[in-house]
Amino acid sequence: MDKFTIKTMLAEALKVFLNEEEKESGEEKKTKKRSDAEYAEILNSFKGLGSPNQADIMQLAGLGKKGDKTAESLFSKKLYKKKNKETGSVYMFNDEERASVTKAINTAKK
Repeated sequence: MDKFTIKTMLAEALKVFLNEEEKESGEEKKTKKRSDAEYAEILNSFKGLGSPNQADIMQLAGLGKKGDKTAESLFSKKLYKKKNKETGSVYMFNDEERASVTKAINTAKK
């Protein structure tokens, strides 16, 4: 193969790779925005007079029992997105947990 053919093939492959990467990053941005909005909604529900207790919501969401300090600590770390000192990652709710917490908050407000 000559240089021109190799350069053309490489350029086409790079374009395809970059387009796929841009699509993925666009989807990730939408998911992150939705996640951030849900976190803000959850945090705001704990503020104010007559708002539900974190331990009550944790138990309603099925993420642990009230009085279990380990579960309460993990729930609080996920709620406030604390950084894990050992691994450097951030504690966060996964999609299923976030949905159950939101459902529990809506149930507690009624």
